[in-house]
Amino acid sequence: MSKKNISYENYEKNLKLQLESKRKDLDIQLTSIIPGQLVLVRTYLWFSTLIIASILTIFSNKIQSLYPNDFCSLQAFMILLMIATLVSCAYCVILCFNTVLNVSSKSFPGDTYEKIANFETNKSEHVNGLNEMISETFAAYKENDKIIHKAAKSLRKAFYCNFASLIFFIIFIIILAIHTTKGGEKMADDKVEKPKASMNGKPNIVQTSNVSREHLHRERIQDKIFENENKTQPKPDQNQTKDKK
Repeated sequence: MSKKNISYENYEKNLKLQLESKRKDLDIQLTSIIPGQLVLVRTYLWFSTLIIASILTIFSNKIQSLYPNDFCSLQAFMILLMIATLVSCAYCVILCFNTVLNVSSKSFPGDTYEKIANFETNKSEHVNGLNEMISETFAAYKENDKIIHKAAKSLRKAFYCNFASLIFFIIFIIILAIHTTKGGEKMADDKVEKPKASMNGKPNIVQTSNVSREHLHRERIQDKIFENENKTQPKPDQNQTKDKK
């Protein structure tokens, strides 16, 4: 066997090795990397949907406590945190859907049957077929690599959005718990006990720490009027002594 034939056979074997290597790389892209990215997309969507549903549920249940008459800076900060959480989750959802659209356009090697059928029947026919298959496989590999890199950038941004929304949500829950606790203490202070009757017929007025000044002022005026009426009325003993005289 001549050296030319030996080198030609070795070249053909090297082409087969290269084709097999590129096909394995392409299989890894199609069966491992892209499905793994889709799993991350589902995870991020589930997480964002859970936070959005929690925020909307809390907002619908606590809307009266979030918008009281005495609106303060703490409640404004709570609303800002709620808006920031919703915006982060919404942007994460958009990024996830964008990733799904990119991944759905994955590439496969083209059909080379027509090109191979037009090759000349000679010693290099098999080598030309291997070169054509390698070029098609490599082209599909490059297209999928671009898609994977775009999806990876979107997933990285989605991860940061999810992380930020989680931080905002935790701070929102902490502030909401503090605000709800203060609101419960305020409601407990607003409870007024029923007045109990005293021995002299004058009702005992129970004053609470949250009674307004006007109400206290009216009660004091009523007390003074009641005392003046008792003073002006003559006692029964005095009327009897006058009748005897």
